[in-house]
Amino acid sequence: TVAREIRRARPDVVVSTPFPSVTSLSALLLCRLTRTPFILDIYTMENRSAARKALSPLLRWVVRSCAGFVAKSTRTVQFLCSLGARPSQIVLSPQAVDYEGLRAKSRMEPTERARLLAEYGITRSRIILYVGRLVERKGVRVLIEAFKKVKAAAPDTALVLVGDGYQRR
Repeated sequence: TVAREIRRARPDVVVSTPFPSVTSLSALLLCRLTRTPFILDIYTMENRSAARKALSPLLRWVVRSCAGFVAKSTRTVQFLCSLGARPSQIVLSPQAVDYEGLRAKSRMEPTERARLLAEYGITRSRIILYVGRLVERKGVRVLIEAFKKVKAAAPDTALVLVGDGYQRR
């Protein structure tokens, strides 16, 4: 489908995400064949696993093959540069959040809030909420250690963790 659409549309440039995926690699290969610039819109590629190390030559080829990158974090910029990307090829575009919009949409009726707190056994008046992946690099252990100090100073505080990952347990 990707090949058919690229051939049909004849774009001036292809911007692809997520990576790595069969779709993005297929698009990159076709762009190389048709000399169409390929931009990788990427959150992160960093991974220190043995499998990723084995794929390092492929990742370097991918980086050399891209006309540019849209990186979502400074860590991603550093990783792309470590694979041979030039800083001039990378645009840093952090993911923005509309906090005011979220705040307005997240208002909850007091009875619904009370029901939800009771459902999860939360009886504290202050709540610290973490939403994200439960993996080492997100620093959840640091948060838990810091929360011990918060709890000692403000006993009416609860910590709620929402997410999944290998550190869930």
